[in-house]
Amino acid sequence: MYKKNPLDDNSIQTLYTPCDYHSNKALQKALHGLKYNYYKDVAKPLAKILQKSFLSNPPPPKTHLVPIPLHKKRETFRGFNQARLLADYLSKLTKYPVTELLKREINTASQATLNRKQRLLNMKNAFILNNNSILDKNTPIMLIDDVCTTLSTFKSATQTLQKHGYKIILSVALTQA
Repeated sequence: MYKKNPLDDNSIQTLYTPCDYHSNKALQKALHGLKYNYYKDVAKPLAKILQKSFLSNPPPPKTHLVPIPLHKKRETFRGFNQARLLADYLSKLTKYPVTELLKREINTASQATLNRKQRLLNMKNAFILNNNSILDKNTPIMLIDDVCTTLSTFKSATQTLQKHGYKIILSVALTQA
């Protein structure tokens, strides 16, 4: 599914969400296995689903895939970042490069445990620019995450990138819950 300006505030220019979370039990099980049972191999077929969403409306040429980062404590605990795994596999399928342009500065609470208002506050100022991975400001950026619900994570990441002059920011999540 492709949506244009879903927040009406121009902070996310394009959002791809190919699957509906609530009606797809197999997808729910796969995502749960990836995030909570640490089944990293499931990221490869999930990335193929993301790739298919690009066929009807491909991102611009020279787009860089930017996975939504986990805080270093959560990534160390889990052993990987599921958004990075999805981005890596998607990169192999699409040939778009992966760039870790963002860092999560704040160790936020898990979004899954919060209501809409709490999610929005939780993500406020959560990201900073990763100074080790600067791109030209006109480079199209495709933010990658596994699930979006309130769009607060994408909105916070997008605002950080816009603050630093990035102009073309798209987002893809495997599913919208």
